[in-house]
Amino acid sequence: MVAAQSCRAARRRPSRWPMLVLPLALLVADCGGGGGGDGTVATTAGGDAGAAAGGPPVSSPATPTTTTTPSSPSSPTTPTTPATPPAGSGATPPAGPAVQQATWTVVFSDATGQAGPRSLNRNGQLAFTGLTALGPRARYFDGTTVHELDGGAASAVSVNEAGQVVGHFEAGDFTRAFRWQAGTQQPPLVLDTSPDVSSDAVSINTAGVAAGTESSRRNLPGSAIRWAGGGLAQALAPLEPSPPGSSQGRFINTAGAVAGVALGIAGNHAAFWGPGSAVVLDVGTLGGTESQPAALNDAGQVAGQATTADGRERAFLWSEASGILDLGTLGGPTSSANAMNAAGSVVGTADAADGSTAAFLWRDGAMRALGTLGGRTSAASAINASGLVGGNAATATGVPHAFVWTEATGMVDLNDRLTGTSPGVLQSVLAVSDDGSVLAMADGGTLVLLRPTASP
Repeated sequence: MVAAQSCRAARRRPSRWPMLVLPLALLVADCGGGGGGDGTVATTAGGDAGAAAGGPPVSSPATPTTTTTPSSPSSPTTPTTPATPPAGSGATPPAGPAVQQATWTVVFSDATGQAGPRSLNRNGQLAFTGLTALGPRARYFDGTTVHELDGGAASAVSVNEAGQVVGHFEAGDFTRAFRWQAGTQQPPLVLDTSPDVSSDAVSINTAGVAAGTESSRRNLPGSAIRWAGGGLAQALAPLEPSPPGSSQGRFINTAGAVAGVALGIAGNHAAFWGPGSAVVLDVGTLGGTESQPAALNDAGQVAGQATTADGRERAFLWSEASGILDLGTLGGPTSSANAMNAAGSVVGTADAADGSTAAFLWRDGAMRALGTLGGRTSAASAINASGLVGGNAATATGVPHAFVWTEATGMVDLNDRLTGTSPGVLQSVLAVSDDGSVLAMADGGTLVLLRPTASP
């Protein structure tokens, strides 16, 4: 799955979070927009799973247009440093080659699609929810074709590199977590069929192990759950025995470790459950009462935000060996982490001394500002394994535009790096995959998937 794990506008989060009583449906996507995707639609029968979900029968959606196969990706290259003439030679140093900037092309868009940071896998394949007149539909774009899960109202949240999608069916007053091998005729596996339990799977690893939440009533606090490849559920221990089950599973890594949030005596705390273990570890805070996870990588590191003793919000990085680390700010009072890659590089947004907010990259023990697009706000929401960062930034007129950033090019407006046409102005980046694909949101709420193309 993609390293990027959180998305939001260029603004700070409030320094307090609500208690764990949110509906499971709110875990479906961190950002939304978007039907009518580009690509041929194929439908997979829900079979018995659909019946278990209790959803209405599926009617065939309108057939979207067909897209062309995306071009092979390429990455921006860093120019070599030209040789310097000997001192006193009088020769003018040769000009170095211009930095080549990658370009992207739109391969898919959906005017009613909903997706989040866990919706894009490392190969640039997309799981999303399409909104129809009959309710939400779980869908998967494999690069050329949109596949829809038959069986009633359903939402897709996360996808792994094997094309396995997790999410939930709507079943009256309850939800049913599912795992679906998209692009095949195999019916989905309903992960929990208990008659009085709501469940939602929100993250899946390469082995098909999923993480999510179960609750006895749809709008009551739930219990973090890990579902094994065969669907066997493992309840993950809460921080406090009472009230029971006050926790949520939000992320799972390749080894099967889970990060989420649990209700402690003083408030909500980020929590960690090791591979195969139900024992909970309290990530803790930075002296305050609250913490929230934003990302989990394969090294077992958790990034997020936590409150300090004076109630300010700060970005943090945690590991079982090192504990919780305050990542600092850009000179102002607060910061917040939004995503992290496999190397432990963290991106987010932080206050500057002049009162502006800027996207940041924390790497090698230091936080750096990534710049703006002419305005006073920017926020980084995604980073991939090679260090490609995506986010949003205000222009000089205050309009939010999506950006991409690399060490070689700095921050550039993604709208200026497009080849071909776009369904609208790209306003934010939701996720960046390791192959360089970018999942973005255009004005009007249109979901857009872009592939990197050859550099000019």
